[in-house]
Amino acid sequence: MWMNAKLNAKRAAVAAALCALAACGDSADDDGGAGNGDDVSPQCSAPDGYVAFDSANHQSQDRRLAAHAEMVALMEAALATGAPVDDSKFADALALYTDPVEAAELQIKVQGRLDEHVAGQPLVGDRIDATIVAWLEAGQNATTVLEANLARQWVDKSLQEFFFLSVHHEMLLGAREKWDEAFGYYGSGASNAEDELAGLALTAFKRDGTNGTTLGADIYNGLIDGACQLDMELEEQDSIDVTSTDLLYDTVRSIDGDLQRVLAYSAGHEAFEMAELLEADPVDTDEIFVKSAELEAFFLPLERNMLDEGGESKARAEEIRTQLDLMPGADPEAVDLTDTTWIDSVDAARILELIEEEFEIEVKG
Repeated sequence: MWMNAKLNAKRAAVAAALCALAACGDSADDDGGAGNGDDVSPQCSAPDGYVAFDSANHQSQDRRLAAHAEMVALMEAALATGAPVDDSKFADALALYTDPVEAAELQIKVQGRLDEHVAGQPLVGDRIDATIVAWLEAGQNATTVLEANLARQWVDKSLQEFFFLSVHHEMLLGAREKWDEAFGYYGSGASNAEDELAGLALTAFKRDGTNGTTLGADIYNGLIDGACQLDMELEEQDSIDVTSTDLLYDTVRSIDGDLQRVLAYSAGHEAFEMAELLEADPVDTDEIFVKSAELEAFFLPLERNMLDEGGESKARAEEIRTQLDLMPGADPEAVDLTDTTWIDSVDAARILELIEEEFEIEVKG
């Protein structure tokens, strides 16, 4: 469990400060919201893990994460048979993704997702869904391990992009139910225990392991702190404008910034490994194809933010995009596995350098 006395003390201090602002306990007959009255809410009582306002709030998110995990397991099972791959597993994964009951309307939610990080809040879910479906269908026609592996990577990482956007979306809504949903989309489980991690939380754990970072714990603890802060800010209200609250909005931005760094470390990891592969003799062209897919899929949500930011961020994004456009790309119908000439043109080390500059990180592996 990722908790310690220092974090508990911090939460107690935050709760005390917010309670003072809300005049907790000033009225003996005050029986307002969960953040009011003489009793400190469970979210603010230095918990040893995430305390949901109502565990039923994130049941749909839990099922969507479980569907993602099952889809990944099915695709990995297809790869495990070797060539020819068991492409029926991709058909099973597509059936699960499109099943509104078993996957708790996962596809429907993906299709409607906006990117609320950038100006105009564009709809990006239709593109994410199209990528997922196209690669699942391509996986059904795969005859080689490489074809199946490319499909697996694009499906997996595209769903992680959806989870990233969804955590941000739910946090901004400023309601107890929605904060629980944001927690559900992160995938840590109540205790952030390694054997319970899914989705983004699992990715954060992997990248922490290779880079010596603590992003997985930081995001998890931020969600706990934010639940307390939200509860105190809400009092008797059903929802608030998160952007009008100093402490809570700082927490939201901190969580989202850490999630972006998880994606940046992940994209950087793929660029790091691609650079090593490019220096090898002989070059493993199959693995470079796979790394190119993982790199671009992890970078896509970061690219929108960097372009929207303008200035040096936009310039870095455009330079990275010039490199990515040399690679096979996200359209399975446009990928020619017999053409490896692009490999000699890619500068993966430069991509890594630009990502490290933008996010002020050092990718160690």
